[in-house]
Amino acid sequence: MIEHLENTEEMDLYEIYNLLPKINCRRCGEETCLAFAAMVECGTKKITQCRVLIEKGVKNHE
Repeated sequence: MIEHLENTEEMDLYEIYNLLPKINCRRCGEETCLAFAAMVECGTKKITQCRVLIEKGVKNHE
């Protein structure tokens, strides 16, 4: 899963949002996961800036 995270250029907002944990932890600097997904969609942020997603992915691959 981690290796596919960088390929968000062709995804729409809700496809990106569906990859996220949806816990609104704010560790990415945004108020909500939906706001973060919007930033990823427009190219302002990378999906790998979601620390929860990355930590989850690492644990799933151990």
